[in-house]
Amino acid sequence: MRSVRFSRFGGPEVLEVVDLPDPHPGPGQIRVAVRAAGVNASDWKKRAGLMDEELPQTLGHEAAGVVDEVGEGVTDVSVGDRVVGLSEHGGAQAELAVLSHWAPLPASVRFADAAALPAALETAARGLDRLGVVGGTVLLVNGASGNVGSVECGKRCCSRPRAPWHPDPVLNTLHPTDLTWDDVDPTNHPFDPASVAGVIRSLGPARRVPSRLDPAIDLTRVNWAWEVAKPWSDAMTHVLMERYGRWAAGWRWSLGEGDVDGGPVGNWCCGSHSITTPEQTLDRVVAALCEWRDWLERLAEWFEAYPLDPETLDADRILWERAARNLILQVADRTGAESGWYGHCRQVLEWFLGYWGVAPEPAERLVRQAVGGRFKSWTAPDTVLADEVAERLVGPLRPQDIYWSPDPGELPDHLERWLAVRASVPWSDGADGEDGTDSGPVTPARDGAAEDFRFFDAAVDPARAAGLLTALELVRADAARGAVLDFELLRGWQQHVLGTPEPPPLRTRPAFAKGGEERYGIGPDTRARLDACLAQAADGRIPLAARAARVYLDVCFFHPFDDGNARAALLTLLFVLARAGVTLDSVLLIRRFGYRADDPHDALSLCRSVEIHLRQSRAAAQ
Repeated sequence: MRSVRFSRFGGPEVLEVVDLPDPHPGPGQIRVAVRAAGVNASDWKKRAGLMDEELPQTLGHEAAGVVDEVGEGVTDVSVGDRVVGLSEHGGAQAELAVLSHWAPLPASVRFADAAALPAALETAARGLDRLGVVGGTVLLVNGASGNVGSVECGKRCCSRPRAPWHPDPVLNTLHPTDLTWDDVDPTNHPFDPASVAGVIRSLGPARRVPSRLDPAIDLTRVNWAWEVAKPWSDAMTHVLMERYGRWAAGWRWSLGEGDVDGGPVGNWCCGSHSITTPEQTLDRVVAALCEWRDWLERLAEWFEAYPLDPETLDADRILWERAARNLILQVADRTGAESGWYGHCRQVLEWFLGYWGVAPEPAERLVRQAVGGRFKSWTAPDTVLADEVAERLVGPLRPQDIYWSPDPGELPDHLERWLAVRASVPWSDGADGEDGTDSGPVTPARDGAAEDFRFFDAAVDPARAAGLLTALELVRADAARGAVLDFELLRGWQQHVLGTPEPPPLRTRPAFAKGGEERYGIGPDTRARLDACLAQAADGRIPLAARAARVYLDVCFFHPFDDGNARAALLTLLFVLARAGVTLDSVLLIRRFGYRADDPHDALSLCRSVEIHLRQSRAAAQ
């Protein structure tokens, strides 16, 4: 393996890259393929001969990477797992490192970010534990801007910990169109093509590939593509994102008109055509995921290959334009310029700008203005058009647009933002019927929620589906008996959703969602405020679709439980509808899209989705 070491003391010039024998873990240790290594003050002190006199030395105690060998007695990790940890005897600044202490690394956390944490975490935790700091303690952190101080604030004061990302089909879209470069950058997400087939066959959906020959599926009453194949494909996307990270959502971004139009993947079309026998179907999933990953790696190579320098943007504009032009032509070729190909093209151009340091909002604006309506489905751009779009993209770009970095400040309270949005949305303007009034009970032949639990959730985990179905029965029984909607009622349903011995309590700490991008505060009046919002779901002056959508978002953003809030939100929406005698024949538009706490347009979009399902359910029941 290659390793960074020094054989004499001095400055950075004494460091050299050398080949060393591969290390192997002893009992209770693991070996990782290092993706990032931390650098600490002890490293330069050792290099300068100020800490010990051992020569030669390989530096580094912190590493983040992928497990590739485990020692005797290790049972909590397996080969292929992402971890971050400490190498007790150093040597982490190498291709391979033996770790004595480690923790699992969520797919949403970059290796480079994680590698900076172990020493700071250990130092902060040790100091705070010695001080006996507990909840409610007033703590003055001298030097809080440093690594250890930042961790102390995040650990005890909740300034802004980055929460592990737990994909939830309600809070996170399963479609790849909103993926950012950070989401898909291959350097941040390890991937072993050789192990993919085994991984995919070990996932829940692999054990429940649907079949048209299944006697339990009556194809005279069930829409195979919409009600069977799509929920299964969504479930596979959900577990792939959970296993590999958000980037995996693109595995079914097919060429032409498929599950998602205009993508670069040829090994998957759509559930209707690509789901056949279990073996063939899983082979297609494996091939499609690998094909999508290969495309991302090619993009990364192209981004890096162009000799661009942000400092010489003004002088080298022609190079930037040429790079953008070539990317446009590459995307057109890869997608076949088929239906909707320009959507992915815009995305790749935004990724390209983001790769070179342009902030997301300016990048989106620049690409939107440059592309406009110039690209068409089934029409590949010629070089003249590609050049024109590239010039329009790079022309307005200024050096100050580059070198952007996210604001490191504390996240706002998105619960408070939601309550402000809630007060501003014109809920009463919604309409369930042509005259703007509710139109009475609806009992379609198909129970959309129950069917989604049976096909989507059961594919993810049969126990999850069983808990939801039990909770759904309780929801409808509570609605029939006229139960008051409050947090206590939600707790009873959530016990079945989570499979806990007792109804779960209200959370006691700030909560995070959407990969840590939204934070929901907590206070002594949180439960009372939640109950007040839930009570408003009975306000008959507001149309049923709007009331159901609003209470759904109330539960999402109050985030009352430590887990399963998206499912709790759906059950609450179904309770409000059941109280009006309404059963939906589908919940697809409600469950498969994410909603932001501070965007009133998202709230209105959910209202429209609920109303669409209401209209369809009424039509199906007639």
